[in-house]
Amino acid sequence: MRKLGLGITNADLYRIISFTPSYQATFLERAVFDAVNAERAKNGRTVLIWNDELAAVAREHSQDLAKENEQYTGIGYSCDYPLIHHEGTSFGFYNSERLNNRGVYYFSKSGENIALIPEARYKVSFIANDPAKTEVENCGTLVSGMDSSFKTAIEEAKNDAEKLNILQAEVNKRIKLFQQAKTVNVVDVSWFSTDDLVGSTVNGWMNSEGHRRNILDSDYTESGLGIASINGYMIATQVFIRRASCGFETGPCCEKIGYYPYCFTPLTCQDRTCR
Repeated sequence: MRKLGLGITNADLYRIISFTPSYQATFLERAVFDAVNAERAKNGRTVLIWNDELAAVAREHSQDLAKENEQYTGIGYSCDYPLIHHEGTSFGFYNSERLNNRGVYYFSKSGENIALIPEARYKVSFIANDPAKTEVENCGTLVSGMDSSFKTAIEEAKNDAEKLNILQAEVNKRIKLFQQAKTVNVVDVSWFSTDDLVGSTVNGWMNSEGHRRNILDSDYTESGLGIASINGYMIATQVFIRRASCGFETGPCCEKIGYYPYCFTPLTCQDRTCR
């Protein structure tokens, strides 16, 4: 649950949405990207090169997640249930599949970081004995526990089909819970600055072992970042690759003295091209 100074009642919530800061997504994308590069430079890594094709793939995944989150997030409720995940359902289950399905093959390694950041801090007011108060107070713990359980279930799944079933069940559960949420009076609204959003995103990644590993991986040479917003949340996806000069689908076969021309498995070299 986000914490949201205007003395606004629930009946005026449409005004909050109307006056949401117009964050410039493209500016935010470059700002987060630059902040990630600053962390690489600080840690002795070469900076990443911006790649528009990777950014388009990252942006599309963020937009898909935003569309999904529209069903169970919102300002002015006792609890909402935002969710992000690497598994995709529209143009590739994994990051590498999404790249391939958008015509990007020229990599020998890829990775992905995702973040979901509240765009506002707000508080809510209650009348005496309001049953929504308990739901608001318990929301953070509830959602944190759900996130942890979902992550564990995905990690322990035996195959992609099981992961997809877990994801679909989680989405349905969060939709149902959000439909049961009570409306509340929102007061003291404060929208975060662009610098706040950039700092929260990169600091969160750098304080997470897996995300930090991606950021500081010296194998990666290029990257793209895409951002989407939904119901007071910013979703950022960053895609990393190590560019390959050969061996990838539609690319030239790799050659080495003493060896036959070769390609990345399961591709084969046909007429000097990997297919």
